[in-house]
Amino acid sequence: MSDYPVIAESVYNGRDNVIVLVLSNLGSVLTDLSGVSRVTVKLDESTTIDSDVVGSSVIWWTDSVTYRGTTTDVVKLKLGGQSITAGEYSGCEVVIYDSNLTNGAQVESPLKLTVYD
Repeated sequence: MSDYPVIAESVYNGRDNVIVLVLSNLGSVLTDLSGVSRVTVKLDESTTIDSDVVGSSVIWWTDSVTYRGTTTDVVKLKLGGQSITAGEYSGCEVVIYDSNLTNGAQVESPLKLTVYD
C-alpha cells in the first residue's frame, strides 16, 4: 500500500479530455522533464500505453503549468482514443524514462482511472 494519495481521473472513450500529472519525487515536485524520453501507463497486466508506440499526441511532457507558485513541466495523457475497455483500473503504474533511468522510475502516487464509453 502506497503512502501517497491516489490520483483519480476519468477517461471518456472517443473524447479528447486531457489528464495533467504533476510529478514528484520524495515529496518534491519535478519541475524539469526535458530529459524524459518515454512514458508508459500500465492499466493492468494486459494493457500498457507506451509513448514510444502511441506518440506525442497521446502522451507528452513538453508543456508547463504553474503549480503552487512554481512553473513545472507536466505529463499529459489523452487516452480517449486508445479503445480502452470501459471499467475501473486501480493501481495504474506511470513510469518515466530518461538517459539515467533506462529501466524507468515509477511515479509515487498510484493512478486510478475510470474509463467510460
